[in-house]
Amino acid sequence: MTKIEPISDVLITNYRIKASLWVSVIAIAIVIPLAINHLYQERYELGFGTFLIVALFLINGWQSWHGYYRPRLIFWTIVPVISIFLAYAIPKQGIIIALWCYPSLVVFYFMLKERQAWSANILLLVLVLPGAWEVLDPSIYFRFVITLLGVSAFSASFVRVIKNQQSMLEKQAVTDPLTGTFNRALLQSKMEKMIQQSNRSDSPMSIVMLDIDNFKMINDSFGHDCGDTVLKGVGDYLNSRIRATDEVYRYGGEEFLLLLFNTNSDQSIQVAEEICDELPKLSLIPDHQLSASFGVSSYKAGENQDSWLKRCDDNLYKAKTTGKNKVVFS
Repeated sequence: MTKIEPISDVLITNYRIKASLWVSVIAIAIVIPLAINHLYQERYELGFGTFLIVALFLINGWQSWHGYYRPRLIFWTIVPVISIFLAYAIPKQGIIIALWCYPSLVVFYFMLKERQAWSANILLLVLVLPGAWEVLDPSIYFRFVITLLGVSAFSASFVRVIKNQQSMLEKQAVTDPLTGTFNRALLQSKMEKMIQQSNRSDSPMSIVMLDIDNFKMINDSFGHDCGDTVLKGVGDYLNSRIRATDEVYRYGGEEFLLLLFNTNSDQSIQVAEEICDELPKLSLIPDHQLSASFGVSSYKAGENQDSWLKRCDDNLYKAKTTGKNKVVFS
């Protein structure tokens, strides 16, 4: 079954945009008073450094507010500036500045991709720990290192759990729980993408609708549990039958729809006819052969997805009303 990476990417990116925005807002609110205090205390180098951090968070917050996520910019500006600033400031102010390593580690995980966050944390630790060793008592220093590593590991685990939960919820949202095929929630966007790709590259696209014949009779004669077994078996078969680039949807109660990318009319008819021949060989009901009716249509330049779907649906209706267990194409 094809992976649903486009939606997943969008969800994760939206999460990081929102996380970056709120991290920037909070950081600005907290760091500005510190920057002002450094200048008031005539610690001009520290004041300049904190105002530089504020400026970088302002830029990142502005981009996040407008829907942009720039992980490379964050990694090559905010990360090194914070790390260098802490490494410079800890020998001057000791534990007071060292405590700011903890929120910095967390910030990196919420703003960056996982590998980038690991690299950012390693950079911070490499720059900060030598200076901390010079000003902290050994007993405090070792506790400082251990707790830093713990915060880093906790943050990594927490962010990974969020990402996995998003992927799971996404899969549930677009997958039919019985058949394991996609549901109709994803169909419109995918057909729009097929149309755009066909118009852009002149590549052929086709769809195949199939309706299991006499499904009501199967439910009435063998029971709904058997009907569910049939639907699941057909879904499993279709998922295993198509190419990795193609997709299977549960279109209705006992209807399935196949999106066949880069497939012309002759190829799509061949696919439908092969499935039509193979379905009766599935041993899903004892002493009973399954069959299905098929409607096939290839995309015609200039038409929209509604007219494309209607042509396919009309072909399916013609197949069902003229004897079933056949393929109709137009």
